[in-house]
Amino acid sequence: EPVFHAPWEKRALGLTLCAGAMGHWNIDESRHARENRHPVDYLSSSYYEIWIKGLETLLERHEVVSAAERAVGHSLGASRPPKRV
Repeated sequence: EPVFHAPWEKRALGLTLCAGAMGHWNIDESRHARENRHPVDYLSSSYYEIWIKGLETLLERHEVVSAAERAVGHSLGASRPPKRV
């Protein structure tokens, strides 16, 4: 069984790991954001779709991006700087 079934899945994992390195959350919060989804959403999503949805949750929760920015697909102003550089 391949680890990745589509090229976007590699990017989903990479984005999640890179965003975590900013230092706004820890691995436990990251896992919680992935696993604490509505059961219908969780069970109807692929493995890496769950990773992306968890990342979206964390980025909004920690004010790295806003819901409005996610909706339009680009930054609407200055972003929050990472805790780690």
